[in-house]
Amino acid sequence: MFGTLISTDKQGNVKINDKYFHLCPELVAVLNDKNLGGPVIRYIINVYDRKSVYRHFPIDIRKEEVCMAIWDKKENPRLSHELVQKAISLYEYVQYDPLIEQYNAMVAKNKKIIEVFNTIQVTEANISQVNKWSAEMQKSTEGLEKLRERIQAEEEEREIMGGGSDSLSYIEERLIRRQKEMNG
Repeated sequence: MFGTLISTDKQGNVKINDKYFHLCPELVAVLNDKNLGGPVIRYIINVYDRKSVYRHFPIDIRKEEVCMAIWDKKENPRLSHELVQKAISLYEYVQYDPLIEQYNAMVAKNKKIIEVFNTIQVTEANISQVNKWSAEMQKSTEGLEKLRERIQAEEEEREIMGGGSDSLSYIEERLIRRQKEMNG
């Protein structure tokens, strides 16, 4: 959505494109709040945008990395503000894709598996079991890679057909649908 719904000016200030002002009041509220503003919008973009440069990190690490980049600390109490939570909810809603959700869940689980695997001491007695676990982890990694390739192929197909996640009509459709769900 960055570059379509939200953009930056020459000075690097965040702005919401005029066409979407009325469709995303949650983001407008954050942007216009003097205690939240552009830095919080940059946080939302970098943590939750599907095409963020941080997208390959698990969500918990992504949040910390982006906080460090913006505020030079691992967390910021402003992020728990009700306006911020509503804006994050909107941003996630507009971009929701079940394949990407599945991929993100698998990445998070693989991170935990690796943490556990790294604590295992290899001995003569358990070397066979460790090798089996290694093979299973390799299969899991291959499954992740196939899922990632499928996601990329679907995104390329959407872009070719003119309905990519960055197209104005796609985002507008999602925003209008969300407004209708909230109002009725």
